[in-house]
Amino acid sequence: MDGAAWGGISLGALVLVGYGINRQQILGAAEQLFKVRVALVAWTISAVLTAVSFLVIVGLFAAGDTPSNKPLFVGGLYVFMSGAIAWSWVVSGDRLTLFELAALWVTATGSIVILAAVEGSTATVPAAVLAAHHVLVDGIWWPLFRKPRQQYEESLSVPF
Repeated sequence: MDGAAWGGISLGALVLVGYGINRQQILGAAEQLFKVRVALVAWTISAVLTAVSFLVIVGLFAAGDTPSNKPLFVGGLYVFMSGAIAWSWVVSGDRLTLFELAALWVTATGSIVILAAVEGSTATVPAAVLAAHHVLVDGIWWPLFRKPRQQYEESLSVPF
């Protein structure tokens, strides 16, 4: 794997730093969703599978299994990591904001691009898991069920 891909992957450290520093806001936001134990269990399983899938993708390419479209992969990786880094800094414990929603969808978009870039390679299944979690769980489920619909719509309004 070349330097550009390693640079994108090393951005994962910034994601973890952001999560660590802003853990109170993240936990406050998650508390709204996980009042139902089934939701917590489902999210935890999905998140673990997603993290393992990301590590498998990285491991495959570190071992020399190049993606079918390397420039697209590297671009998708940077988009993915940019959204993940941004989310950890814009998440609000009390309400869903437009910035948080945008960060979630930037991450989801990056995961879709990664999936497109590795299509047909040994990383297709882990990339599909990565994309499914970031589109379905983080991109759709998290925003829709984090707050009641009325509060969700109010949080998206721009006060002018």
